[in-house]
Amino acid sequence: MTIISLCLTGTVFGQPASVLPAMHKYGINDGLPSSQCYDAFEDADGYIWVTTDRGIGRFNGYEFTTYSTADGLTDNVVFKVDADSKNRLWFQGYNGGFTYRDSSGFHACQINDTLASYSQSINIHDFGIGANDTLWALCG
Repeated sequence: MTIISLCLTGTVFGQPASVLPAMHKYGINDGLPSSQCYDAFEDADGYIWVTTDRGIGRFNGYEFTTYSTADGLTDNVVFKVDADSKNRLWFQGYNGGFTYRDSSGFHACQINDTLASYSQSINIHDFGIGANDTLWALCG
């Protein structure tokens, strides 16, 4: 089963026209946590992070490492991933919770009572981290 394709393209002057971009297909048999993938992101260190309904897969170019609630995620169903200006990765879970990852590991984001009361009833389409660690969410 094909889950995710990583296409590596580049144009080099003098390169023959017959050279095609490299494409590799990865699935659960290759270590991806699930066939249900929601988002993918390349971090500043070149790792590919894939959000799934069974945690997060981090691809180092050779193999996947899986992270779950046992590692500090707020939920194993993770929809979105993004990075902030401090190179921390932020993840949005199905339960409405947010987790960020820095050099010391995963940390649950503490949200205020108002947002917590709406977290199960609103649909967050996208999010971003602004100045002063402000979490911006696009809801609908």
